[in-house]
Amino acid sequence: MLERKYSAIFSRYLKASNFPSAAFELKVARGNSLPFSAVKKHQEEALWHAKHGQLVWKIIDCGISQNCFDYFLLNKAEAYVAIKYPGTKEPALIDIDVWLAEKKRPGRKSLTEERAKELSTFLI
Repeated sequence: MLERKYSAIFSRYLKASNFPSAAFELKVARGNSLPFSAVKKHQEEALWHAKHGQLVWKIIDCGISQNCFDYFLLNKAEAYVAIKYPGTKEPALIDIDVWLAEKKRPGRKSLTEERAKELSTFLI
């Protein structure tokens, strides 16, 4: 499944849920593991700032559809890497601090589905 397609599913879930304000980086694994390099440094930094400080973001006017507003601010919000593995319906939501700590563990280059489930704050 492509990330673009799963993004629409994930968006519908969030709209229907009572999830608190949060930032998400959505990734779709192609096999039973996801390389840590799939989440780029600037994405990790943005998630970290959303959780531990402030993240201010300008929504780019693209002219295709109307944006809901121009800017948003996340201030000490929850922040997750959300990974969808093949054959599962629910992504594993891994707190950005847990993601960064796991990435630093010696000998780790990717995150397996099994380990992601162990690290998940929860599955949705």
